[in-house]
Amino acid sequence: MLIGEMILSLILQLLLFVTFLGSLLTDIVTRKKKSKLEMKLKRINDNGKNSTSNTGWEYLVISYNILSVFFIAIISISIFINYYKVLIIIIDQIFLVYLCFFSAWFSNKVIGIFIRIRSVEHIYKK
Repeated sequence: MLIGEMILSLILQLLLFVTFLGSLLTDIVTRKKKSKLEMKLKRINDNGKNSTSNTGWEYLVISYNILSVFFIAIISISIFINYYKVLIIIIDQIFLVYLCFFSAWFSNKVIGIFIRIRSVEHIYKK
């Protein structure tokens, strides 16, 4: 059990670090190219009219909260990293803040996932 926990903790921390590093490099390359792409999200009101809203920002906050709780829970129950829990939680939070709020690549991925989830139609049979 202890070896499985150690491997799982290391894999999750490595996955977060690789995602952070890949996102950072992608953002640096994009900024070097001086891309001028913009993105606007529209949400349909109850009246059926389109309106611009901060739905994208809401998705980023939701994803940050979910990922934050997930990584804090994994680290908190881990016996393997007992002495460095606070340091690892702080580093993970820095990575997650960057990924969710400052990284264009990761933000686009998160918003795309939420849009795909919202566009799924539920079919109910009577």
